[in-house]
Amino acid sequence: MQERSGFKIVLAILLAILVGSGSYVIEKPIECADQQILTPDGCVDPGPEPPKPQDCTLSQVWRDGNCHDLIPPNNLTYGAEVVQWAIGEIHILTPSFSGDGPDSWAVNPAFPAFITIDENSGEILAAPQSEHSTTTHVIIASNNGGVVTTNLTISVINIVPMFSYPSPQWTFVLGSYDELPLPIVGDMSIDNWQVTPQLPEGLILDSNGRIGGTAVLLGTTNHSVIATNSGGSASAEIQITVVDEAPSLWYPALGNAALTLSKGIVMQTLVATSSQGPIIACDSQPQLPSGLVLASNCNIEGTPTVLLEQSNFLITGSNSGGITQHNLSLTIIDQPLSNILYGSGTYTFAKQVDSLWSIHPQLPTGISFNNSSGAITGIAQDVNPTTTYTIQANNTGGTGTSSITLTFIDITPRDISYLSTEVIVESNQSNTQINISNLGDTVDTWQRWNNFRYSKYPCTAHYLHYLCQ
Repeated sequence: MQERSGFKIVLAILLAILVGSGSYVIEKPIECADQQILTPDGCVDPGPEPPKPQDCTLSQVWRDGNCHDLIPPNNLTYGAEVVQWAIGEIHILTPSFSGDGPDSWAVNPAFPAFITIDENSGEILAAPQSEHSTTTHVIIASNNGGVVTTNLTISVINIVPMFSYPSPQWTFVLGSYDELPLPIVGDMSIDNWQVTPQLPEGLILDSNGRIGGTAVLLGTTNHSVIATNSGGSASAEIQITVVDEAPSLWYPALGNAALTLSKGIVMQTLVATSSQGPIIACDSQPQLPSGLVLASNCNIEGTPTVLLEQSNFLITGSNSGGITQHNLSLTIIDQPLSNILYGSGTYTFAKQVDSLWSIHPQLPTGISFNNSSGAITGIAQDVNPTTTYTIQANNTGGTGTSSITLTFIDITPRDISYLSTEVIVESNQSNTQINISNLGDTVDTWQRWNNFRYSKYPCTAHYLHYLCQ
């Protein structure tokens, strides 16, 4: 057809030349028979047409500009016959083969839902979301030239465990039930939990990886918790400490009252109690006064050796679980006075203490009372009748009393003598003085044992001499 069109164009050109030249000859066009082609040499039969892809039969393939008989697929493989995948992974398997490409792909038995095969290319796409036990599948590839098969064995395992506990260190209270939070686990399942070495007595590891129970022994231990699934295993290190229940501190005999002790007197042991955990150690701030002992269980005992005004002491009891505190108000006073004795001259007491003394009623002039020591001293200036005096001794321990009866009298006259033991008195003399020597105290009264003879009037005592009238 193309050659005929070219011939017509040539004729048209020749016709144009002839017209232009003013001379031309019109001839009848040449017509070729069917299927012939008009050439400058005339009509000729057409040669054979070149082959085209659409000329190939179903058992042929267009290759190298011609149709060739199909070569059956052969040596089909996906690189491996056994594959193992993990949950969450994505895999693409591309087939390789020799011969002409298959135009049909099939699988027997069918793949699980997470695997698809491209019906045109045979490419396999796998995106497992769960575990899959081992299965074997036959992949069939074919074309009109023949069929080839290969086996593919697949399995899906879990992701290797990933987990942790919120903290690597945990504390249990002795004798009290408790449990740890659940471990934080990644996007996978755990088939089995183990712990090594064995947990403290009373604690267990459950199927969820949680540790709980009631510990019965104090102490600290280190452990490895191991999680296992089809993908493998992983471990986490934890430390478990079992402590006492934190103590409480109370002195039942005292309550909230203050404690008052006497210096030098053994105190009754003040017993401490705890309604919770036991008290293992005890401390006081500031330290207790000299003579008092604070035991490790916070009992207080001993004999105070110093006086102390009311003071506060912070008593702290503790154990492995914590501390407790109690504010103790303490006063140390003197012993109450007792057995106060006054004798003649020297006065002694059963125990000497720093005290304040008083006496009632007031002593006579010249006699002093020491308010610090209670001593009575001095020289009375006047005679004083028999009087009972009440004496009080006071200190921080209390008040002691005693009584004493005192009489203050003159000194007995002594060394009285006359200057002359013989006196001659003249008669009819108006008076006569006889001098007397008195080396003792003042004489209040005088008494005459015999009347003077020849005296008209009796003699009277006056100022250390007799006056006779």
